[in-house]
Amino acid sequence: MKRKWIAYALCFLIAAGCAAGAWAARVNAGRSAASSLELLLPLSQQIMSSDKSIVIKHADTYQNYSDEKQFLDTGRMLGRLFELPEDGKLSREEDHILYRTATTDSHGADLTMLWVGFFDHTSELILTGGSGPDTSPADMIELQRKLTDKLQSIGIKPQWNVMIQGVLAGDDVASSPSPTDWLVAKLQAKQVEQYEDNGSTSITYYSPFISEHISNGKQAMNLQVAVHRNSITQEKRVTIGTPAITIEY
Repeated sequence: MKRKWIAYALCFLIAAGCAAGAWAARVNAGRSAASSLELLLPLSQQIMSSDKSIVIKHADTYQNYSDEKQFLDTGRMLGRLFELPEDGKLSREEDHILYRTATTDSHGADLTMLWVGFFDHTSELILTGGSGPDTSPADMIELQRKLTDKLQSIGIKPQWNVMIQGVLAGDDVASSPSPTDWLVAKLQAKQVEQYEDNGSTSITYYSPFISEHISNGKQAMNLQVAVHRNSITQEKRVTIGTPAITIEY
């Protein structure tokens, strides 16, 4: 379990920022990866301006490796599978080795693969996709479906972390549509906890409509909504994610 969060942390650094909580990671698979994104899109369209970004992440264990050469060969094979450049970089760290390759697809979405090898020869495979200025929500849904099919083709059950981020629509929270009302009405979401600090508010929920979930140490959670106010511009940025927000908000 500790290694899963080491791998997640590496993924967050590549995505430029980490705001993950101290959760005991336990993801139960259920709905397809795309359905989680499709489930959040109507809410994002109600509470965010049109200029929004989408991030999808998969992170889970993968096969063991025998030595560094075999690790590199497998990394290149995985790169070919996900249609990534084969000239990825191999780096050596204190407690792991890392193979990284990345590309931008025809719709402007960025895709990064990290394969992390630990010194007991176990490994983690991490895929991160992020929308670009010209990437539509439909493009991200299609990318997620494509990656899901490829993961399943090598015997991996995808464990997706999905997030949408954008500027809050309206002049202030009071004049904007309430995500709480939408979540209760559409997803039967129940609030698990709330956190406020330095201009940010984060609310955690559990919804029976989202079958993937993790634990916060006390109870199940599978959805978060966060609002952060820029101290200079006073602009409010909204982030929604399932089963949790794992990017900077």
